[in-house]
Amino acid sequence: MTNNRARREFLRLLGVGGARLALGALGVSAFARHAFADDHCATGSWGRLVGNVGGWTCDNHSGYKILEIYLNLGASQWESFWLPGMGSPNFSDYGMGSLALSDLDWGANTGDFPCQAPDIPADFDDAQLFSTQSGGGNIYWGAPTRPIYQRSNIFSRCRMVTQYHDLLPHEAAIPYVLSGLRLGNARRAGAGTAIQHRARVVEPEQLLPVSYVLHRGAFASPDAASVTGTHPGFARPVVIRIQDDNAFVNSLARSGVSSESDELFLALRHEYRDRLRFRGAGSPVRSTDFEGYWVAAELLENAPAMQALFGDNILVRDTNVATCPEHPAATEPNTPAIKTMLDAAASLLSSGPARYVCAIDNGITNTYDTHGDGSSMHLLRTSANIYNVMHHLADIIHHPVDNPDGTLDLDDTMVVINTDFNRTPGINGNNGRDHWPYGYLTTFIGGPISGGQSILGRIDNAGFTEPQYRYSATDMRAAVLLAAGVDPFAENNYRVSDFSEAIQSGIATEAQIRDRLKGDILGV
Repeated sequence: MTNNRARREFLRLLGVGGARLALGALGVSAFARHAFADDHCATGSWGRLVGNVGGWTCDNHSGYKILEIYLNLGASQWESFWLPGMGSPNFSDYGMGSLALSDLDWGANTGDFPCQAPDIPADFDDAQLFSTQSGGGNIYWGAPTRPIYQRSNIFSRCRMVTQYHDLLPHEAAIPYVLSGLRLGNARRAGAGTAIQHRARVVEPEQLLPVSYVLHRGAFASPDAASVTGTHPGFARPVVIRIQDDNAFVNSLARSGVSSESDELFLALRHEYRDRLRFRGAGSPVRSTDFEGYWVAAELLENAPAMQALFGDNILVRDTNVATCPEHPAATEPNTPAIKTMLDAAASLLSSGPARYVCAIDNGITNTYDTHGDGSSMHLLRTSANIYNVMHHLADIIHHPVDNPDGTLDLDDTMVVINTDFNRTPGINGNNGRDHWPYGYLTTFIGGPISGGQSILGRIDNAGFTEPQYRYSATDMRAAVLLAAGVDPFAENNYRVSDFSEAIQSGIATEAQIRDRLKGDILGV
């Protein structure tokens, strides 16, 4: 009974069981997919890149891998990724000058990972010029991002794009930002879903999932990142909660299942398939329910191979990690799971089958969302949280001299740093900063991004994204799909009317939007 429950849980996590079998439809039959294994540009191959997108074609652009880091519940970016100023950043802008910046002890735990020089800023006022925003004015990165900006091989491959939406509650913002479509839209799906769907068509022999969502326990975000919309249910990413034990990996074991049982199961499902042939000959008739069942059976039989992906306890939360900087909000030790998630992501992307991994971070203070605990706490929490993420991210990125032990290669993987929304430029008394979707950022690192750090967009002195640069979550998600080699306009994905006015301005066709996503959003 225990093994049966474990197998059912495995299928549930893969999104191929129960009602999900009936979702969506494949562009081609599960048994016709093999025809596209060698020629995935053939007409009818789901998600193939259509036409010539600024030099990218179906033949020459198989796509970059994607690591998405989601700062859960709205990280304030004023203190880290967006410090405006002329010759130097002005720390009075956006209310920073009145906060107790000295309360952050950057030197705490020095020498213990990740509290290591040269990553640790001398003080909170440390900053690095990033680039000039569209329309003029310098933008700097603040002290929490030092682990990235002191690594020139990473910093020179960063791009920021200004964002705007009008959804203040987390419950509405999170689904929108992680899918590019609002609640109520039947097509709402995460990027990992489209990437998983595409991989299944292009590489039908690749049975292991290629999309994963890792979290420690995060409100709404895991479901929003793995929603399938109108895609087939088996396109759902594998959702894994990082715990203090290996429960997920153990659930994949098939102990007690005999070879005779497997052979019987194989015979029965082939008999089932033969009943869908016309007079027992030819290809089976198309059935989305059956395709879902067939993929589920393949995955079940392949569970041991998936179990082998997670050796050496890589999904067990590492609790032996120092936290820094120390700050008043750290009333009790809290070792976050982001190091474990990013280490696992690097393994899956560098030596495993993954094409997409989303790591959802709650921070070392267990939240990016603070209200009513003193005006300085939000800055202090966010700064500590972001520093921690940046160090662990830098630690997995390979460089032959700076970090030879890192395994993530920015030449084949694009990192996306995302959040629900920013926080108010001003301080709301003792409540700190409130929700602010009117001016925030998505940061891209590596993959197609090269040639020096750059900014697309402008945020004015009041914290609002200026109208011509109000790029939307749809624009970002579609650009991620394009970078991953998936056509944003493939069935179940996006339509021209979904995109922001900033992207649609002066153009009207899918081909033009593809070009603009590559040239403007990705800067390629």
